Amino acid sequence: MIANLDAIEGLFISIEVILLLTLFIVHVNGKNINFINALALIILRQTV
Repeated sequence: MIANLDAIEGLFISIEVILLLTLFIVHVNGKNINFINALALIILRQTV
């Protein structure tokens, strides 16, 4: 049970890092918004 919680916490941390990176990419290059949306959908589908 504890290991499972650690895995879930690690997953959320990795998701936060990915979201921060995508926000940074959007800030640097605002033209790739469609690509970022597609990436976000892929991430959400994998988590659910």
